[in-house]
Amino acid sequence: MKQVRVITIAINSSSQQKLRFLKLQATRSWKLIQDIHICWNSIYLMLWRAYQLRDMIDTWVKKFLTDAKIQAIWLKKNKWSLVLLVNNMLNSFYELTLIISRIINVDIYLKFQMLNALFNHLNVIETIVRDNACTS
Repeated sequence: MKQVRVITIAINSSSQQKLRFLKLQATRSWKLIQDIHICWNSIYLMLWRAYQLRDMIDTWVKKFLTDAKIQAIWLKKNKWSLVLLVNNMLNSFYELTLIISRIINVDIYLKFQMLNALFNHLNVIETIVRDNACTS
């Protein structure tokens, strides 16, 4: 995920780079979202937006990136599948955070139900990752 952050920072580093990136998008004008260390949901949002714009990111890296170090960590197609897997895992936490933020009085029973659902989700993701590691 460090690679997504580094590329996002490179694209967002100047208005010229942002404009180049926006011009690569034929149907939308989405900016990349940079994560914020104090807001962990921002990692989910950053990865989601980067995955949605992965073709434009790949094109931008090939056409405009002059930093050889960043080019060296450029995301290959197989890494985008990892970004998607991590993002799918974080989606449940993101959605749960939104739900909890709307509930005024959350009792302990509801909290345990939510935690159990998240642990079950992590177990499923762990199985998927383990199966993918065995087939690679």
